[in-house]
Amino acid sequence: TSKMVSKLYNKSSNKNFKHNIKFNNEEQNYIQQIQKKGFITVATRNSSVTYFKKKDGNISGFVYHIMKDFGHYLGVNVNFKIVPFSEYFTKDGVFQKRILTDLNYSYTPDLIRKVDFIADELTIVPWRERLFRFIKIFLTKDVFISRKGEEIKNINEVMNKTIAIVPNSSFITTLQKLEKTTAKQFKYLYVEKFIDTYKAVSERKADLLVDDSNAVGATLKSFPDLNYCISISEKKYIGWAVKKDNKILAAILHKYLHYAHETGTFAKHWSDTFG
Repeated sequence: TSKMVSKLYNKSSNKNFKHNIKFNNEEQNYIQQIQKKGFITVATRNSSVTYFKKKDGNISGFVYHIMKDFGHYLGVNVNFKIVPFSEYFTKDGVFQKRILTDLNYSYTPDLIRKVDFIADELTIVPWRERLFRFIKIFLTKDVFISRKGEEIKNINEVMNKTIAIVPNSSFITTLQKLEKTTAKQFKYLYVEKFIDTYKAVSERKADLLVDDSNAVGATLKSFPDLNYCISISEKKYIGWAVKKDNKILAAILHKYLHYAHETGTFAKHWSDTFG
């Protein structure tokens, strides 16, 4: 039987809640183990919408702030492991390309063995669901970004243009679907980081980039010469990832996110980051 685990927070650094989360016994025991350890480890990447250390030493980003609140709720510290996006999916240091085409193939990425979970803007697509268990965070769409004055109005205008893209990003899946639909092959410039796609278009090394619709506003503030063009996908979920078999932590995070929505915590950090 599920119980209100108010006693769980007697040891917490944050005791004065108007709302408490109802955790079942399994979830309560899991959190008590985290509290004994004193910290939880979260992997994310360095970006303006996740975790970004500013020149004055302060840290901004939606993921950073909502994770700090999560740790505060549990009464533990949050250790951030900042890694490149590509490291989320590697095994023995290498991305296993078979995962993209073999529906029966799966593996446990190296990183998720070293951290409790990954908190980033991870689009939930089938091949990633064979690697992780996801907690849905919000809906988004893939959109094209170009230089101002060079915006495209339909997909046919993509021909003869170069698209800056990060390898193994979910945007590639979207673009491959468009290639099949239009019977055309696009030209790509592969870069290491998502911010590099913006730089490539701004510096005229590429003509277009793809990003999540929610992130565009925040990132375009740093690139006033770029502009939103068109949506190129249906709505899809962004999520955080835990180990495939870790149902308990997934449930805890799901309940915390519901709590964050109810209390306005989610909306506050969303507004601070995305506007």
